[in-house]
Amino acid sequence: MKKLLLAFALPEEVVPVELPGWESVTCITGISKPYAAARLSRAIAEHHPDAVLNIGSAGTLCHSVGDIFVCRRFVDRDIARQKFDSISPEVRSEATVPFPELPTITCGQHAQGIFTCNTGEDFVTAADHVDGDVIDMEAFAEALVCREFGIPFVAVKYVTDVVGQNSMQIWEERLSGARTALRDYFRRYLGEKS
Repeated sequence: MKKLLLAFALPEEVVPVELPGWESVTCITGISKPYAAARLSRAIAEHHPDAVLNIGSAGTLCHSVGDIFVCRRFVDRDIARQKFDSISPEVRSEATVPFPELPTITCGQHAQGIFTCNTGEDFVTAADHVDGDVIDMEAFAEALVCREFGIPFVAVKYVTDVVGQNSMQIWEERLSGARTALRDYFRRYLGEKS
């Protein structure tokens, strides 16, 4: 049986994910790129997964609370600001297996495209230019770790807050709703097909 490693930043974000033919194990990475990279690397070394799925909450500049994004492009906003010639601020995941049917849902509709998660060490509260559909604090690091290990990686993010209209308190208050929506999302799109 293949193994799916589920990576969540916080225990409050954990939802069950059952993928037919796969065993799921959970890793709580903590918030921030260093914690995410270290704890995910340790979990990969321990469990030897065939794929990694990051699930959690995120902010956005241009979408709506309640949207769910399947991200396969990851940008590190901290590296991007520095404009290093020798370090790329971007990781792309071409992974579709075992997640070929996971749709991005915006405004209640399925959306097509390559969606981007922008990662950095700060909780973004001002509407500065940020390259991406959603904003978090871990996914870039996790995508980079998976690329180094040669493991397929995808992130699924529920939008809890809109940058410029948000606060830490709003994010915390919406975590329960995010968890419920993500649980229902995975039941619908990854459950046993009849």
